[in-house]
Amino acid sequence: MSAKEPLVRVEHLNVTLGGNPILKDIDFALYPGQIHAITGENGAGKSTLAKVIAGIHQPAFGTIYLGENPVQIRTPKEAIRQGIALIHQEPLIFPDLNVAENVFVGRLPKKASMTDHREAIRRTNEILQQLGVDIQADSEVGNLSIAQQQMVELATAMSEDAKVWIFDETTASLTSKEVSELFKIIRGLQARGCAIAMVTHHLNEVFEIADTVTVLRDGAKIAERKITDLNHDQLVNLMVGRDIAKDHLSRTEDTPIEPFIELKNLTGPGFKNVSLTIGKTEIVGIAGLVGAGRTEVARSLFGITHPTAGSIIKNGETIYVRSPKDAQRQGFALVPEDRQRHGLFPNLSIEYNTSANILGASSTAGWLNAKSMQNKSLAMLEVFKTVFKNIGQPVRQLSGGNQQKTVIGRWLLGNPDFLILDEPTRGVDVGARREVHQALRTQADSGKAILVISSDLAELLTLTDRIYVMNGGTIVGEMATRDATEESVMALAFGGTE
Repeated sequence: MSAKEPLVRVEHLNVTLGGNPILKDIDFALYPGQIHAITGENGAGKSTLAKVIAGIHQPAFGTIYLGENPVQIRTPKEAIRQGIALIHQEPLIFPDLNVAENVFVGRLPKKASMTDHREAIRRTNEILQQLGVDIQADSEVGNLSIAQQQMVELATAMSEDAKVWIFDETTASLTSKEVSELFKIIRGLQARGCAIAMVTHHLNEVFEIADTVTVLRDGAKIAERKITDLNHDQLVNLMVGRDIAKDHLSRTEDTPIEPFIELKNLTGPGFKNVSLTIGKTEIVGIAGLVGAGRTEVARSLFGITHPTAGSIIKNGETIYVRSPKDAQRQGFALVPEDRQRHGLFPNLSIEYNTSANILGASSTAGWLNAKSMQNKSLAMLEVFKTVFKNIGQPVRQLSGGNQQKTVIGRWLLGNPDFLILDEPTRGVDVGARREVHQALRTQADSGKAILVISSDLAELLTLTDRIYVMNGGTIVGEMATRDATEESVMALAFGGTE
């Protein structure tokens, strides 16, 4: 096979899902030793293209070639047999199994016709060592963070010795250090002659690692360019077809704010002695590495876990949040980090997923006012410019970013006083991210207190008024956003000083 011949290519690819055209006449190729980014807004068809090559979706029309040979890839298992691995945005894992059992699921090594668990653990630890990941092969996967679960999925694909690698928003929940480690692995695959596709809307990553970029918009291929022929603004314009304003969305007023929510030396599972304040009209961020305790604080605030010491104070009074239902009665809302496991009802409609928190408010004597509920749902979906075909379709049919906007919209419809968002724009493209940010600033300006946990430092520097930094389960610094830089935040997150 010539070095210039693609390992995989598609010609005139058309995909229809649920009767709706998703991809339209796409030509695309992946070459050995090349890193090819696929980008575009949410709903552009990026993940669908990846899933067709990986055997999850079948084309309505068009041809897939491996080398010179046309093939039909009917299942993901068939794709991996052909040397094609897809690393998903949402980790596909068996939470009750350990890491080694996940990596070698369905093909555990044998010894004298018996499963050789010791060999599976040894081989898994070798792969994890190559990845530079501090995970033990006998750890239960359900107890790992999303970032660690993604590393398990990556280890699984590495164990299959794939030649074509497709990363579908794999960096979405990773810290900058973890992204750097992943990029080292990807460059190693590139050096071995693998063909690599990266589905992403993180444009800094496109310019950092990709050789070539394909831009999709509304299911059509808009452009394919060498990275050296583009700058950031040109790529954004290709993605969205319009200029995106660069706003800083902090409060315009500089007057002091009375605390509405206070944490005083709060200690619980995964964190200790956390003290912070959030005022009404204020957006406060928490930065830190995965495992720093940020999500654990959010879960405790929402009554999923319970603090063992310290206090939560609302409007000057100590409160006790015993359960998520209790948290909602207090006017709290939580947009979770993992929307698939904790945020969505995937087989139910977009309307239900948007309106689930207002069913009681939309009922009279036990009867739902369906028209009122639908109108409220449509209005909230419009706030975020959510892309969907009809409000009755299952929410699982939406792109990841539009699913996230649905989850945020559901909580806003409940009109909380205090909104906690854990990785709010994970899986959200550059245009939609601005819409989410503007909606959150509008909510803050209307009198809400908002806490944002994010691994995206650019997001925190754009959106928040103040930033707390966590390391090792505790707060290690606080700064006004106007005085913060990515360097100063990361120095604290890694255990240094500002």
